[in-house]
Amino acid sequence: MTRRRAHQPRTPTLPFANLFIKLLRLTLCCLAPFSLTISAQTVDDDDVISFRTDLITVPVIVTDRNRRFINTLTPNDFILTDDDQKVSLASLTIGTSQLALAFLLDTSGSTREIITRQQAAALALARRFNQASRVAVLGFDTTTRLIIPFTTDLTHAQNAFTLSALNARTDARTAIFDAAHATVNLYSTLPNTQGERRIIVLISDGLDTASTTPASVVINRANALGISFYVIHIPLYAPRDGRLKPRPFARGFRDLAERTGGKLFQLGDSRTALDPRAANDLTPIFDRIAADLMNQYILAFYPQSDKTPNTPHRINVRLTKPAADKLRLRLLRPSYTLPHTTTSSPSTP
Repeated sequence: MTRRRAHQPRTPTLPFANLFIKLLRLTLCCLAPFSLTISAQTVDDDDVISFRTDLITVPVIVTDRNRRFINTLTPNDFILTDDDQKVSLASLTIGTSQLALAFLLDTSGSTREIITRQQAAALALARRFNQASRVAVLGFDTTTRLIIPFTTDLTHAQNAFTLSALNARTDARTAIFDAAHATVNLYSTLPNTQGERRIIVLISDGLDTASTTPASVVINRANALGISFYVIHIPLYAPRDGRLKPRPFARGFRDLAERTGGKLFQLGDSRTALDPRAANDLTPIFDRIAADLMNQYILAFYPQSDKTPNTPHRINVRLTKPAADKLRLRLLRPSYTLPHTTTSSPSTP
């Protein structure tokens, strides 16, 4: 039996190759409204492709009436508005597998003693996520100190939770919002990684005595970079009206969490504050932070091109029926500040 030789495609001639490239470019132009825009500008005869980088992410949590997480919804179950205008979702994801996590540690006053005992609990939070997750550690009193820059080496990071590493000063004042602003700006040095959540865990007594940066500036900058604050308040107590009550924290301290998609937690109470044997274990709080991150819906959309930059824009999310009648939704980021809209790079022929 004579076997036929397999058909070998002929190498295309140069004119055919040029025609193929032209057809490919025409196809990309047709798809531009859905994924990217093609600039008509040329640089040294190379085409320039402009990619949108203004994707806004909106974390929400959905629970039932018993406060159990619900993570089975689809994009059709959500209605998202931007400045009261309905927008289409570009994507929806559930949970996260990778973090860029910064621990911002108050080293002034009595909080430093508690913080140094939280090494294992803090790093256990990072270990819940994949090995590509990055951790940084900063300490602050009047000034902010970068102790460990972002690293995937958690063994290296654990050495930061010591008094010597934190370089604690017992007589220093506290600049919480200055430190928060410096930590937010640290993220601007990181590359954008698809699917990575940016989280700052701030541990402090909440008493700001030295900041020059307003909380609103920190919040707007954090929202522009997609960063959420999880704030752990270690209250200081003082006698008032015959009872031991926590000293009120600085104005804006709670807002760092509630206006960036995070949450505020409090460690202990007046009873544990008087007990020298109190464990002051942050493990339950870190467990709740992890559960929060693993069960969040991340809704993403592209804002309209006429949005004003450097101005907060209001977001609202609600559920469609019948989910709206049975479930509860908590919006974690009620606004955003528009970042740069496009970046351009030469295409390859």
